[in-house]
Amino acid sequence: MAERRYAHDFDRLSARVSLDGVVWELGAVFVGSKIDQPTEVSSSTNVIVVGILGNDTAIVLKRPKTLSGARIMWGNLTNAPVKKAWERALGRPVLCTSRSMAIVGKLIELGRVL
Repeated sequence: MAERRYAHDFDRLSARVSLDGVVWELGAVFVGSKIDQPTEVSSSTNVIVVGILGNDTAIVLKRPKTLSGARIMWGNLTNAPVKKAWERALGRPVLCTSRSMAIVGKLIELGRVL
């Protein structure tokens, strides 16, 4: 998904995309509630929503730092655009967690070994 969208700017080994001199990290936001139909998720200054997988996962890019220079961690700030869209679609609060694709890839490999 990110590789198609960002072509030459995407580094598959590091799961990062270089946009206008900023290296964004690819990851996933996993939502604890499924939605029946796709919902529109708006990007923010710090998070670009690349796409939706299935009915409970969003693929995102996150900046390494906010415009003011604070480090952006995977978590609430990264989850916010996806959480807001799911809550709007479902009309109730939802729980989210997010991880970098580097970690997701390691977990998948570990699962194959076990």
